[in-house]
This record gives sequence, C-alpha cells and structure tokens, in this order.
Amino acid sequence: MVVSCCAFGCTERAVKGGPVTFHCFPKDEERRKIWEIKIRRENFKATKSSRLCSKHFSPDSFDREKFGGTWLKKTAVPTVFNFDKQFVERKITRKPLVRKTPEPEPVIEQATRKRKHYLGDFDDDDMNSPTKARKLLSIAQSQQKKWKMKIKNAERKTKRLEKKLFTLTEMLSDLKVVV
Repeated sequence: MVVSCCAFGCTERAVKGGPVTFHCFPKDEERRKIWEIKIRRENFKATKSSRLCSKHFSPDSFDREKFGGTWLKKTAVPTVFNFDKQFVERKITRKPLVRKTPEPEPVIEQATRKRKHYLGDFDDDDMNSPTKARKLLSIAQSQQKKWKMKIKNAERKTKRLEKKLFTLTEMLSDLKVVV
C-alpha cells in the first residue's frame, strides 16, 4: 500500500528510510477537525489511512530523541503549506462552528486498538497493567539492544579511524625524515 500525503497540492510519498515521515490524523474529534480545516481540501473527511507528511509541521512540533527517534507531539497542528497563489488569494468563508448539546445517550465505549511500537507511545497509566508493562519492557529492551549495537559499531569505527590516523602520522614522520 502506497502512503502519500493528503494535504492540498502535496505530492509527497513514503519511501522506506526516507527523511519525510507520515503521521495519522488524531483520534480526538476536535483536533481532527482542526487538521482537516488546515489542509484546505473541500469536503475532506480523514479516514484511518489518511496521512500528513512531516513537511507540514514546524520543527518544534516534534519530540526528538538523542539518537534520531522522532515523534509528533500530541498538541501538534499542521501549519506549513505551500498553496497556489490563486488558492491563497481566494477567500474561504466558513460557517462558525456551532456546538450542539445532544441529549445524553448511553455511551458505549469502543476499545481503540492501537499497536504501540515505540516508547513514546506509552503513558504512565500503562504501567498499572502487568500485560502493558511487560510489552513496554520488551520494547525498551529491544531498543536498548539496537542502541547497544549502534554504540558498539561506532566504537569499532572510531578504533579503525584511530589506527588509520596513527599509521598516517607515522608515514608522514617517515617522509619528513627522508626529505
């Protein structure tokens, strides 16, 4: 399945390992509505597969990890767009949002099943459940293992470069003696 950005005029497509990341619309209805308005597409209704690329968010909309992990903040709103001049000049008139107070209905809570893959996806409440805590632990351990490998590789690379530097300085000193 090809993942592409749903913002007006954006042609960005997902490339594995590419610099551009794609983000789902929020599940919170009010925030979702704000995002839908910001992308300026007529009669657009976000679906489960609708995505916005990272080019539409300011750099301060992301939480960044020391080692390269990036997550979109929960309060992030898309603000960076490159619309046509004609589209920007045309005034968009929208009716003000009128909140209706519906009659209280029995609330049937739907369990939203979200697969959590990253440490940033977990809340403090998840530690109350042993199952969720085990899941968090396994994810943390796998990330730790991954980072240990990266550190080990960086140390090996540093060692090789130091060895190369040493041999080059020796060669340089030998050349100075000859000259």
